[in-house]
Amino acid sequence: IAQLARFPAESPTPVLRISGDGTIFYANNASRLLLKHLKQLNGRILPDNFSVSFAELLVLNKIHQQEVICGEITYMLTISPQPGEGELNLYAADITERRQAEELNKKSLSLLEATIESTADGILVVDRKGSILCFNQKFINMWRIPAEVMTLDGGKEVQDLMLSQLCESEKFSVKVKEMYKQPKATSFDVLTFKDGRVFERYSQPQQVNGVAVGRVWSFRDITERKQTMQKLEQTMENLRSSNRDLEQFAYIASHDLQEPLRMVANYLQLIDRRYRNKLDQDGVDFIGYAVDGAVRMQQLIDSLLDYSRLQTRKRPFETVNLEQILQRTFRDLEDRIVETGATVRVDPLPKVTGDPVQLALVLQNLVGNALKFRDKNQPEVHIYAEETSACWKISVCDNGIGIEPEHYERIFKIFQRLNNRTDYPGTGIGLAICRRVIERHGGEIGVKSVIGKGSVFWFTLPKRGERQL
Repeated sequence: IAQLARFPAESPTPVLRISGDGTIFYANNASRLLLKHLKQLNGRILPDNFSVSFAELLVLNKIHQQEVICGEITYMLTISPQPGEGELNLYAADITERRQAEELNKKSLSLLEATIESTADGILVVDRKGSILCFNQKFINMWRIPAEVMTLDGGKEVQDLMLSQLCESEKFSVKVKEMYKQPKATSFDVLTFKDGRVFERYSQPQQVNGVAVGRVWSFRDITERKQTMQKLEQTMENLRSSNRDLEQFAYIASHDLQEPLRMVANYLQLIDRRYRNKLDQDGVDFIGYAVDGAVRMQQLIDSLLDYSRLQTRKRPFETVNLEQILQRTFRDLEDRIVETGATVRVDPLPKVTGDPVQLALVLQNLVGNALKFRDKNQPEVHIYAEETSACWKISVCDNGIGIEPEHYERIFKIFQRLNNRTDYPGTGIGLAICRRVIERHGGEIGVKSVIGKGSVFWFTLPKRGERQL
């Protein structure tokens, strides 16, 4: 009993001294709950409470441990034989919280395993030392690693198998080592395999109460996506090359056609002046048709040149004052404004970022169309700007003849006309030029219209730090 003196009656740890037949010699106050749940008979603890008899422990001089559940409390009992005295000391440690934590951890691990098994990515969870905690079938399939290698102690072998498949294995090995030196760091990388496969690799810490206890590695096979992107990029490059060739061809063709066409028109006009009196009316009409056709062809070629020059003569973007550009547009269109008696109203316009020459071309086409496509009424043109969080929207509103909704898209295509050339002359390329310019600036262009009441042509320009002044 003297050896139990360090365990006073008030100690929270249950302590008992018993004989080989289970007779209780000593029990402190904390032992009451334990004794309440142990089977007893006449002051003796019955041996069927334990998986081994007290007498056997005395003979073997062997310490025995066993869990005992006492209501809501779980004890870890330690029975220590005292052979020289023929008695045993019994200590009970309350392990309730530990067992609850272990059970919660088991449930969490089961939930984690169920979750990672349902993902499309390959998942590997390791502890701080790199030992394998759990993984999903997708990981094994993606990395082609034998299942028998995926053990708690197989971390090194698994890592070697992974590295052996990569093109830049040394680089990946260094990154892995860096990750374990920085337990709370996250990491992303793209891994290229020797067989051509490509994986995205994510790594993030596994934390419990803010403490990094391990690391989660996830791998996503992007081989097909990568191949698709490469094919798309090649297609885009082919398309860009084709567009450059077409632009160069259009420029050269239209430029080289100008001189012979000019010669045809000049000689036809010369014939008209010299031989008009010697030709009958049909001959005069035929020459007139030919001259008119040559002039229209010249206009089409000039328009095609303008269209091709949008790419060949583009300028770097700069800050552009739309009000100043619009004033120059009005000066260029002054004769037509006076001739039509148009009323033009302009609200404050912003400064934007863009190509000043091309933006001037857009405004000249839109204002020019507002003056051209009019009915018998005096033209009224209103130009204004609206601001959104991402862009400026510029609108040109008129009271002209209007456009049917089914033609909203068609009018922005090259050489597309809706009206006869006699009443409304032109080549049908102006709005195609506008669309190409606005798209180059990263914006959009469109129209809303009501037949007989007018149209609103609008375009947007993304904000790039500009401000209204």
